[in-house]
Amino acid sequence: MRRGLTVLAFATVVASIGSLTATASPVGGPKATPAVAPGVGAAATYKNPPNPICSIPRPEGATDYPIDCEAGVGIHNEEALAVDPTDPAHWVASANDYQLKVSNGGQVAAYVFSRAKVTFDAGATWTTHPVPFKGYTGTGDPSIAFDDVGNVYFATLGNAGSNLPDVLVAHSTEYVFGPHVIIRSAPMVAQASHDGGATWTAPANISGSDPTCVGLTSANACDQTWGNAIAVSPSGEVLATFYDTYEYTPDGATNLGRTKHYSVMLDPTTGRLADGPNLIGQAYDGINEGDFPVSVDGRQTLQDSEFRLLMQGNITADPTDTSGNHFAVVWFDDRNASAPVPADPYAAVTNSDVIVSQTWDGGATWSSPAAIALPNDQFMPWAAYDSGGFLRVGFFDRSFDAANHEYGYTVATETSPGSLSFTQAEATSVLSDPTQGNAWFAVTVDPGFPRATRFIGDYSGIAAVGGDVVVSWTDLRDQACLLGGCAAGQGQYVARMP
Repeated sequence: MRRGLTVLAFATVVASIGSLTATASPVGGPKATPAVAPGVGAAATYKNPPNPICSIPRPEGATDYPIDCEAGVGIHNEEALAVDPTDPAHWVASANDYQLKVSNGGQVAAYVFSRAKVTFDAGATWTTHPVPFKGYTGTGDPSIAFDDVGNVYFATLGNAGSNLPDVLVAHSTEYVFGPHVIIRSAPMVAQASHDGGATWTAPANISGSDPTCVGLTSANACDQTWGNAIAVSPSGEVLATFYDTYEYTPDGATNLGRTKHYSVMLDPTTGRLADGPNLIGQAYDGINEGDFPVSVDGRQTLQDSEFRLLMQGNITADPTDTSGNHFAVVWFDDRNASAPVPADPYAAVTNSDVIVSQTWDGGATWSSPAAIALPNDQFMPWAAYDSGGFLRVGFFDRSFDAANHEYGYTVATETSPGSLSFTQAEATSVLSDPTQGNAWFAVTVDPGFPRATRFIGDYSGIAAVGGDVVVSWTDLRDQACLLGGCAAGQGQYVARMP
């Protein structure tokens, strides 16, 4: 049986951890404080809760619903999701999970420890488990995978107080996670494990060089990379994707120049570069080129908005292709907007679309990137093939709102395998408005849009369940109330879509 694992390691910002003053963040809601053991501080208490922490049933009749069960109101974004290949009723989800505590002095302390949310009955009941990583003050940006015998692996970034986070992997036995393994602090590398994650091969730089790359360490090195993803085909071929720019901001927070997307083939034994990089296509996502407006934080954003955009997507392998050479890639960009787009979000009109490309030869060549053309903005896609070989793409979608403000979550499904022609279905029953009235990461730049959120996460989740998919996203419908005020919170919602 194939039990090898490969992980892409890279550095990114996990989350803000620390105290938030009540005046700076007057709306929100703390989770109920767990009993504090004598001599143990609040952070340690949140980090080491009982296992399991809690369980929650799916609300009767609900088609889309929240899965966090910890008492009180927290913050949840950047959703990950995986389905057990040996048991289609066994799913595992996670997100950035902020635990909040109000001090006697009225300050809100935020702790961030990602949890594993588990169902064995196809979403009828979800149980939350802690994922302890000793020595770390916070974890976030989770990613989840099963091997082919049903073992689950939980990867996350861990903040240990240094400038760059570590990439951590934990293996679950009956949902007691541990021990964890430190993969790499930085930069982007690949490593492989063949013993269930107990040991890993030496880190290998996989981004290589290409005439179309503008390098820092050498002229054509593809070394200004981000947005890494990985997929394994039925025959064991391992492909990874990333995007590369010619110029980042000085702090490395986002690309100033447009990016190009690339694929590489990896040696499944060592994780080392076997072929590539091979160019997939040009993305239209540069600040220099005026592809997107710019938020108050200096990041790409959308029309009448302040939340940041991260231009990544993912790669997925077709489980019905016995040759192991059929993969698809998704990302999003603003190629269909009228360029240049004004830098001021409140003067801009954006038309961001999900972009799709596929390869039939293991990444050597790719189809011309094409948009899933819908009105208004679509962003932060994630893709998976279902058991019939149909490509399914989940994404945040503003086509439901003529003003291009509120979003729902949409699943696009190929009309026939390999066609890259899609129909769409909405997963959400209520829309979310990131442009105003938000509890978390709120800022008011334009008085017409008070309390715009600056962050709803950088990605969403999708996984195949036979011919269906289950999806997960950041939802703003539920109100968070504290200190005499209420505003839109951030919850992790899920839905199963045929």
